[in-house]
Amino acid sequence: MNNENEKENRLLEAIGGIDENFIKNAAPGPGSGSKKINYIRLVAIAAAFVILVIAGALLIPGLFKNSASTEKPDNNRPDTPTVTGTGVAQNSPAPTQSGGDNRQEKEPDTDDKDRPVTSRGSVDLMEGIAVSSAAAAVPSAEMLNRAADFAFKLFKACYNGENMLISPLSVAAALGMATNGAEGDTLSGMEETLGMSRKMINDYIDHVTQKIAKDGVLTLANSIWFRDKLSDGSLFNVREDFLNKNALFYRASLYKAPFDAGTVKDINDWVNKNTHEMIPTLLDQIPDNTLMYLINALVFEGAWRAPFDPNSTARSTFTEEDGTQGSAEYMHSEEDLLYIKCANAKGFAKYYEGDKYAYVALLPNEGTTVSELVNSLDGHSFRSMLSDAYEWPVELFLPKYKTEYSLDMNKVLSDLGMGIAFTDSADFSGISDLNLAIGSVAHKTFMSVDEKGTVAAAITGVSLYCNADHLLIRLDRPFIYMLVDMTTGVPFFTGAMMSME
Repeated sequence: MNNENEKENRLLEAIGGIDENFIKNAAPGPGSGSKKINYIRLVAIAAAFVILVIAGALLIPGLFKNSASTEKPDNNRPDTPTVTGTGVAQNSPAPTQSGGDNRQEKEPDTDDKDRPVTSRGSVDLMEGIAVSSAAAAVPSAEMLNRAADFAFKLFKACYNGENMLISPLSVAAALGMATNGAEGDTLSGMEETLGMSRKMINDYIDHVTQKIAKDGVLTLANSIWFRDKLSDGSLFNVREDFLNKNALFYRASLYKAPFDAGTVKDINDWVNKNTHEMIPTLLDQIPDNTLMYLINALVFEGAWRAPFDPNSTARSTFTEEDGTQGSAEYMHSEEDLLYIKCANAKGFAKYYEGDKYAYVALLPNEGTTVSELVNSLDGHSFRSMLSDAYEWPVELFLPKYKTEYSLDMNKVLSDLGMGIAFTDSADFSGISDLNLAIGSVAHKTFMSVDEKGTVAAAITGVSLYCNADHLLIRLDRPFIYMLVDMTTGVPFFTGAMMSME
């Protein structure tokens, strides 16, 4: 019997939560019989059940919570980032957008204090947040024709009879990010300029980023920089939906910064890094009323499928349209190239390694100017020209050159239909409650063509400024006025001003 008592006591102690005196008093004494033993067993089982219930109540919700935090939403973009933290307007409703995506987004449990800060004060809001690698939209023929149309529309608008080099893709990416904050006539004007709806440009850049720019030959990078505080010390709250869409479709890095000399250095460092040091700077300074920069960087580094022999390179004459003669170093080859011909020009396409990209040149027929050739081209005709090209033996003399170009595109883009975006009437309410407008669209390019291949880079920076950090109220028409005791809210003078004598 004593052994049995010890077993009962050990069982109760193992369950825990049972007072030691209770165990002692509940142990069967002389003459107590089996009923008391059964009673103790019943108490032990009941106590065990209560403890299990309590443990379940504490642990099970935690298990569900952990499961929910790691389970990906059932949607097309399982890892869509949701940007949170100081300066991000999480609860302010964003206007309904005609393009984009209503898919659920995953919210990281982080705040600015957990994010890396550069020595100059810029906070990387995307550090540690994975962006979805879900399949991009398959580009339609219409999408590609419209993208090519924009390329030639921009080419025509920028060409001024002198050397020039632009990257329509870089410009489209930077403007595309801005469309995600544009509304009303501002959005319509930008869509007219791009020749694509907001949804189409988002899908196109998403496709380029995922499908085209992953081979290491052509690479794109996008970033958004916004001022941490306004001039009055209040936060510049940026709509969460605007930031999320640009992180989703453009893989944009997001930075909150003080917009001082240190930020200029941070932005230029980003530009230098993401153009592989071909374009070292974008900014000299940041104007006081500039609140945001949307920046695209593009790099191409391609080696010829059939390199030129350096020993065949020789200097010869280059004759300009007005008859002026100069000289250039000409690379020479005899090879099978894609021969291109149209009504007023002939040319070729020379492939880079991998046969995914090619250098295309068109030489106007005698009597045709470059301007006339440029103005005759559009996206559809150019793509048709390439599809009709055929391989043919060509003796090629290609100048070896290096060129740089920069352009403020405000006038060009205004002439193409988005002028309202640069005025006080601009509507970028999808970005912030403040009255924002585009201050400048700065574009820089670089290209070097030699015997080994071609390297090129482009940078496009769209700056957005606030007409004022405050609402503008001009008392230039009839108004009422009061003197008020602000401790009580009671006016002690009231008046109306209907005219000024």
